[in-house]
Amino acid sequence: MENNTKEDLKSASNLYQKILDILSLLLLLGMFLFLFLYWNRIPEKIATHYNFRGQADGFGGKNTLLLLPVLAILLYLLLMFVSRIPSAWNLPVRITPFNKHWVYQNVKSLLSTMKFCIMLTYAQLSYCSAVQKDAGFFPVLVILVMFVFLFYFIRRMKKLPPDKPEDYDFF
Repeated sequence: MENNTKEDLKSASNLYQKILDILSLLLLLGMFLFLFLYWNRIPEKIATHYNFRGQADGFGGKNTLLLLPVLAILLYLLLMFVSRIPSAWNLPVRITPFNKHWVYQNVKSLLSTMKFCIMLTYAQLSYCSAVQKDAGFFPVLVILVMFVFLFYFIRRMKKLPPDKPEDYDFF
């Protein structure tokens, strides 16, 4: 890859990516804030696992709730780090000077979308465990949505880039 890859990636950030990255960070911070403010009201025994119907089927101490935001931070940082290293990406298309910006922007949008979906799922599971509420089908639904976006962005990056760079900013 060329030396200007880092500059290409910075210029590739679009409004969609920025909004999802901000929302992901807010969800991450919200998890910690919620647990900090609500900690004294959380029962000593909480749900630690949910089945596919969203019903609690595993229980543990309330300190296990701290594991969710810690895992969320690790995943957030991993996805943030990976989004800045295109040489680590295993892409289904050949990178050329013609499609490089288009492909990078699609991958960054995919990573921002995945980061948001993961943070949303972890925040919802953290909330449900703390307030002793079933998670419902929400986590499964979010995982399905992640796969829809995965296929969408992979299919999209295989298409030829638009003729005008201003058309790149949709997703």
